[in-house]
Amino acid sequence: MMFKQISTLLISACLGAAGSVAVSAQPLGEESEPSPEFLDQNFSAEDARRLEEAIEAGRNQLPAEPVSPLRHMLDSADVAFVGMVVNRTYSYDANDVPWTHITFLVTEGIKGVTAGEEFTLIQEGGPTRSGDGGVMVSTSRHFSLDEENMLFVELAESTPDSPMQVMGRFRILNGRMYNEDGYGLLVDSSGQMALSHDRHPDRRFVEIDMGTHKLYKEFGGNRRESDLATGEPVKVLHSGPSYVDSVEVDRFVELIRN
Repeated sequence: MMFKQISTLLISACLGAAGSVAVSAQPLGEESEPSPEFLDQNFSAEDARRLEEAIEAGRNQLPAEPVSPLRHMLDSADVAFVGMVVNRTYSYDANDVPWTHITFLVTEGIKGVTAGEEFTLIQEGGPTRSGDGGVMVSTSRHFSLDEENMLFVELAESTPDSPMQVMGRFRILNGRMYNEDGYGLLVDSSGQMALSHDRHPDRRFVEIDMGTHKLYKEFGGNRRESDLATGEPVKVLHSGPSYVDSVEVDRFVELIRN
């Protein structure tokens, strides 16, 4: 009888959504309502098809499970890896616009490359061809030799020598993750990311190395910055997680892969 009750409920829902079964004389249970026995006996292949369509329509209306920012970043990239900058060269186009070629030694392949390979990233910007000390700065990311990074890169669609788009870049220092400016990367178990309220005082987070030239970032707002001369830690004006709580690289890679 349990099967008949379930069958009755499903069939009634199906009939309400997709039509009704044509019947002539039929025994009645409740007034003007087909009995469970009658519905079971007259459940046809067409009724089964309608029921399946109704179930599928309901399933398609369920909200999609949200995609974590980490998963979205990985899905959007053609190449993702942890690597060390081992070489950097410059080229110039017909208009003397500089292009920087940054070669990474991959230490942890996440997508598109494997450990031990080299990957060369091409970005617009760099020192001018004339060597007069001029520098052309673009919205591209810039990298110093011997620094470790995690990159998510979209490859160029035309040729291997075309510029590539960095979808995401995280800097690594002593096995922990930071954004480009030295704020600690905080990640919860669902993949939601946030930044610390203070910055790491290391000079690499404020210096931009352009060959023989150096540029320096300046930070405003309500955070006091570290003293470049003394290397004193950043003084925090807000409470909250510190850069010392930034996520470890191995844990970050584990979250990405899961």
